[in-house]
Amino acid sequence: MLGVPANGTMVYLAYFPSSQPVAVREQLGTVRPMHASALGKAYLAALPPEVLDTELARLSFRDSTPAAAKGPIELRERLVEIRDRGYAVDRNETFDEVTCLAASVRFGVAIIGAIGVSAPSARFTEQRVARVGTRVSELAQSISGGLR
Repeated sequence: MLGVPANGTMVYLAYFPSSQPVAVREQLGTVRPMHASALGKAYLAALPPEVLDTELARLSFRDSTPAAAKGPIELRERLVEIRDRGYAVDRNETFDEVTCLAASVRFGVAIIGAIGVSAPSARFTEQRVARVGTRVSELAQSISGGLR
């Protein structure tokens, strides 16, 4: 999926369904909380500090599970981990039993959103999270390199 920021949330602009019989289904135009979604956290983690401060002030920290960050201090800590790792993980933060992995996408120097994948959490072992997360990050970099 591809998500872009809109008023402190992420909106899905593209979604390609899985061929798996049990899958996470989404729709174009779906709105997810930025602080809890992998797409939102990937976008936030890529922002320069002065822009990040503005975006964090817009977040409500609602519409998520107890696994999501409760406020800006906790979210900032998670964003540091995302920057270090190269991709964001939402493990049961937006929905119970759903894991999402995402990485930011750029158009030139501008961060335009993020791409990601979602699946039932039971399918994402820690090893698979690392493997798929790295691949999502590579794809995001490839897309970004082509958007000039």
